[in-house]
Amino acid sequence: MNTLTATVISPQPVRRWERFKIDVPVRVISWHDPLRAKIVEARGREISEGGMAVFAGLELRIGAIVEVEFTPAYSGGPLRVSAQVRNRTGYSYGVEFLQDTGASRQQAARLRELLISATGCSA
Repeated sequence: MNTLTATVISPQPVRRWERFKIDVPVRVISWHDPLRAKIVEARGREISEGGMAVFAGLELRIGAIVEVEFTPAYSGGPLRVSAQVRNRTGYSYGVEFLQDTGASRQQAARLRELLISATGCSA
């Protein structure tokens, strides 16, 4: 008797935004209360319109609100964006930029532009 077996192929998850590979220094700021923050030097590994992947040596829980900071070369100062931790594998975190106000959307867009241009990627 011949039997046929079906192989189910799971489709790749559809992403909301295109991702760009990067490798840049960033800082992750985790606030413990309004007066105490932990600032950790980290590496930005990927970026998209909605967030980024960072490797940071600190313990963050999924759902935590952090700030991601990048200082572009030849700029007056750092650019900081609020983000929420969406996933984690070891010390690699996927964070989604919080874009709940016009100002935060503008900051997130500026951060993306600067990080992508810092690595020579074309968007």
